[in-house]
Amino acid sequence: MKKMLLLCVCALCLFAPLQAEKFSGSCKKASVRNLDIDLIRVDVRVRVDPSVDRIQWSGDVSGHKPSVVEHRETLRFKTVYRGEGSVDIVLPDSIFLESCVARLLQGNITLDSTTTAAILLSVNQGKVRLIKNKIRSGMLNILNGSVEAEINLKRNLSCNFNSVKGSVVFQQADGEPYGIEYVQTKSAFLLNQQEIQKPNGFYGASSTKRKVLFNLMQSDIAVITKE
Repeated sequence: MKKMLLLCVCALCLFAPLQAEKFSGSCKKASVRNLDIDLIRVDVRVRVDPSVDRIQWSGDVSGHKPSVVEHRETLRFKTVYRGEGSVDIVLPDSIFLESCVARLLQGNITLDSTTTAAILLSVNQGKVRLIKNKIRSGMLNILNGSVEAEINLKRNLSCNFNSVKGSVVFQQADGEPYGIEYVQTKSAFLLNQQEIQKPNGFYGASSTKRKVLFNLMQSDIAVITKE
């Protein structure tokens, strides 16, 4: 009888709805310039706000709340077990991030009007939105998801997309042209409104410092370069 009661209690705990937990905070030091995000089933938004003088955050997550640790010049968000909800990270509008690293499983990420020296986004089953972002160099790895990006690129970017749909727009910057290398398998690739059917090739200026690599597998991607 006791065993049956214990099993019933365990079953109720497993199937009971998870309570959402709100949390917020800000960096102790205004000198923090690195973001390291490792989350499961949590959506992330990173944006700028002229009213703040250091990085701040707020969230609403059910299940396992992310741990938030400020270590030296890096702010880390991490979950070991899945949660469900969202985290909003707010940056001063004058901040220049040295790095932004994000690893998401079944979560979406939005970077809105940020300026970053190095960016690494790895998303499995989620959506990546980059809105008017300035990036020196970086890498986008997306599996089973979508992408919507507007990027002002300074140097190099590698885009590895597997089963991804969406668009990438490279904004005009200082007149330096774009050079785009591509490798595609079982994909639909549209480059400046031209359908690319060759499995690999190069588009643009080979001598440019602003280079992009697209590695596409079973994806549907449209790319526009505004030069």
